[in-house]
Amino acid sequence: MGLYTHELEVATALALQVGALLRAEFDRDGGPRGDGDHHADIDAEVELLIRERLLGAFPEDAFRGEETGYLQGGVPVIRCWLVDPNDGTGAFLRGHRGASVSIALIVEGEPVLGVVYAYAAPTHAGDLITWAEHSGPLTRNGRPLPHSAIAAELGARSLVLVSNGADATPGEHWELVAPARFLGMPSIAYRLALVAVGEATATVCLTTPHGWDYAAGHALLRGAGLTLVDEGGADVRYDDDGQSRVRWCAGGPVDVARALMRRPWGSLPRRPFVRAPRDLVALTRGAHVADTACLAHAHATLLAMIVEAGPAPSAARIRVQRALLFARGLVEAGRITEATIAAATDAAANHALPERLGPPVAPAEIEALRDRIVALATTSAVRGDALAPSVESALVVVAERIGEPSGQLTTGLRPLWWADLFALAERLLLLSDDRPSTG
Repeated sequence: MGLYTHELEVATALALQVGALLRAEFDRDGGPRGDGDHHADIDAEVELLIRERLLGAFPEDAFRGEETGYLQGGVPVIRCWLVDPNDGTGAFLRGHRGASVSIALIVEGEPVLGVVYAYAAPTHAGDLITWAEHSGPLTRNGRPLPHSAIAAELGARSLVLVSNGADATPGEHWELVAPARFLGMPSIAYRLALVAVGEATATVCLTTPHGWDYAAGHALLRGAGLTLVDEGGADVRYDDDGQSRVRWCAGGPVDVARALMRRPWGSLPRRPFVRAPRDLVALTRGAHVADTACLAHAHATLLAMIVEAGPAPSAARIRVQRALLFARGLVEAGRITEATIAAATDAAANHALPERLGPPVAPAEIEALRDRIVALATTSAVRGDALAPSVESALVVVAERIGEPSGQLTTGLRPLWWADLFALAERLLLLSDDRPSTG
């Protein structure tokens, strides 16, 4: 048994239990209970549960949580649990996937254990990433992970994760992460976890986060041989009682993280003058597809459609753009009928695309794309036993065929990423009269 094996087992079980409660609230009719953009009633409820269980199992430990504050255990304080019960509350309240349960253990100022559970991302099956010092390798959904190669610098195929608010200033973010690409998504805890498992090169947080926001992700980075630095490039530290706060932070390979912190993030406008529309991919509060197998299959089906668009980069981009314009028309209409299909087809065929994408797509190709997307939304094919290519394999092929970094499918200031396609697939399923049950 490893040094912190028991603690890891307790924290993991708690994260799964709390994640189930948060997922049920996420699916609540009308959306989660809460006021404004950053307060959900359930956050304090589940943090109290976490605190009770952790201190019941480890009564000498201290506890510090975002919702309930600090509770001292033994004297002197040697171990302190740092908890954010629902990191990404704003996105959670708006109905977007990606918020996470974050549980960390700090021992003598070091994060020695981290559990991050994105309980509804990318489907209701969730994504659980864990590690504890001297207790085995990083695990993802129960499977041990090998160490990923550590990048020495950012390159054209690097991906930097930033907050989902980055969609409001895409051009500025594009320049700040160059030559890499960026992806905006909620929850610094989950972004750090995704860097730790190798899905991105690095991540940046600019919201003056506290230790409970990043400690669990920091531990996961340590398990992957990576680091977390503050705005000055120094390693992030914690007091024995768990207190820690930075202005900015970056997680990833040490040289990459420090290089990112030297960039002029303060130049980002406080009041963005350009706001990229999210009508295409934003989910509705309380309306989600709870059938995990169905949604995962829809994800893969939509990716496979893009993979099949052809090997020529410009032609592939045109087809993707037209397909998504058609899908946007259906989403805006709010229902699938002969009239809305006809209107969406006409809008997609006649919408002006940038000249650099190449010549217009023939009407027959628009019809074929229309038929495929309608089939995704209105037939039971997405629930068949024969699954489309796996999401991971499809993403690799997309990157090879379209010639962009894995995940980015179109050009423009606001790139469309695979996560957006997943949201689009879910929106289309929810439009269908023959849809699976929702939460």
